[in-house]
Amino acid sequence: MLIFAWGGMSVKNAKLILNSMNNWLPIVSGLRNNKFSYLEAYDRFLTQSLQGKMPGCGPAYYTKLIFLLTKHLHQRGFIMDQWLGRSINLLADREIVLFYQCRVRRPLKQRYVHKNNTCRAYDEFCNAVRNLTVVSGEIDPDSRIREENVEMRLFSVGRGKGNWRNYVIENDVLS
Repeated sequence: MLIFAWGGMSVKNAKLILNSMNNWLPIVSGLRNNKFSYLEAYDRFLTQSLQGKMPGCGPAYYTKLIFLLTKHLHQRGFIMDQWLGRSINLLADREIVLFYQCRVRRPLKQRYVHKNNTCRAYDEFCNAVRNLTVVSGEIDPDSRIREENVEMRLFSVGRGKGNWRNYVIENDVLS
């Protein structure tokens, strides 16, 4: 629940997801006990979500669980929220991560990650973050730290204060 609160989940959605804990808590346990890879966990969360068994919780939230609870740190999944998803799409110049709101000709401050992002899309998204790490200039010998630093740069401070986030908002538009 702390992860959901840290991620800024609304009280309404928190109540909904709390009432369905029996559906997703086994996945969290599997992550913490090294039973699932990040992709297996994503696939299980996605299945629960598409079956309506995780109300109020979509990919932007359950990928926070994956990122923060995965013990397979050499192969961890990343947080696929609107800021990282929009960043990866902008850098890739194509839609890897699907959103509910389509790109428009004027900047949008909010775009929400669509619940229909497949496991394949999530894997492509995570690989894109890893690939950015290679060209990022990060020099820490631990690849996990390099990846996390790249992810934090793409997240860009939060609440619209970072230069990169403002760049994403202004440039995540149709040409």
